[in-house]
Amino acid sequence: MEDFIKDMSQSTNCTYRKISIRDDWQETAPVEEKDLRKYLYCTTRHSWFYAAYHAFDEFREKYIEAHGRAPFVTEVVRWYWTIGSDVTLEQHMEMMHRFSVFKAWFVDRYMVSRTRKNVIALHIDTVKARYRDEYPGNNNPEVPGLRATYLSVILEAPELAIPISQISYQSRITKREEKLPMVVSLMGAPNTDMELLRWTLDALRKCGRKTRVQTGKVAL
Repeated sequence: MEDFIKDMSQSTNCTYRKISIRDDWQETAPVEEKDLRKYLYCTTRHSWFYAAYHAFDEFREKYIEAHGRAPFVTEVVRWYWTIGSDVTLEQHMEMMHRFSVFKAWFVDRYMVSRTRKNVIALHIDTVKARYRDEYPGNNNPEVPGLRATYLSVILEAPELAIPISQISYQSRITKREEKLPMVVSLMGAPNTDMELLRWTLDALRKCGRKTRVQTGKVAL
């Protein structure tokens, strides 16, 4: 990731720096709670699980009317429906308010200034093999606090997932060395969707990186 960011910054005559959202919030938070993990502790439960449950209220009601029983759902859906059903509207609205506070702080601090608009680069996920003969179970655990994958949603900001390289691993299935793509997320300021796309394509071309991936087993 470091090499990718260096290439992108040099090709566009931009500078870059590492940031710690947690540390910066602790120093400059606009609210009394200076621990960001505590402030957004119930992000998953009070936002996603609540919305995921209530989005199907009408469906569940009509299904029960038509069939006299609740619909069958998978283990994971049943799990987050159960959690979401216990969240009150007041709890959900409080989390939405906290999101708006965090968004205003984040955009003002990192993304927009009088002279420029910044791009945030983030790791998306751990790169590891995921075998299809293994039961995945719940792949969306209730991790408290802020997750990198939630940022663009909370900020209502555009995000691009860019494959930048590949890593080798020994496959348990094929007994051969296989490749996994490594992906970096680039996030722009709200309402800069096309600007982010154009800037990214221009930067990739200028630094000699690919703008297309291959089909099949190998991406790059």
